[in-house]
Amino acid sequence: MKVIRKAPGVMPEVIDMENELAALQAEVGGNIDAFTLSKDLAVVFDDEWRLKDKQPTAVVSGMGVDFGGTILIVGVDGEQFCDTPRLDEILWNFFGVVRYGRADRKHNVFCCRRCGHLERFEADGPYENGWNWCPTCRGLILRPVSDGGA
Repeated sequence: MKVIRKAPGVMPEVIDMENELAALQAEVGGNIDAFTLSKDLAVVFDDEWRLKDKQPTAVVSGMGVDFGGTILIVGVDGEQFCDTPRLDEILWNFFGVVRYGRADRKHNVFCCRRCGHLERFEADGPYENGWNWCPTCRGLILRPVSDGGA
């Protein structure tokens, strides 16, 4: 399933992982607990992060709930976890992060998935060309894990 992984002091990442208890526990480093953010979204975290003295992880200010260590933002479908819905919206609202996708492979044009800014690069994408911020919406550009197309 496609989830957002966030560790303390590190940019969030969009990753693919198995929807298995062992895989979830390995990612957060302990027994898991989940905090429901909405009917289709939850934060999965190590339920003993305080006892293990893990650093707090900034997620959403003002929620009144603390998380520590590595967390996962996952989708929820009934009683099951699933792909994280609305990835671009969540990355922006929780972390101020945007993703750039390839809009035109032939001409190496990339597009900000938040504001629609288009930019052509000589080679590779925005991150590889030293871009850290979208020049239009000022979102922090997420380092791509894989190209993934447009």
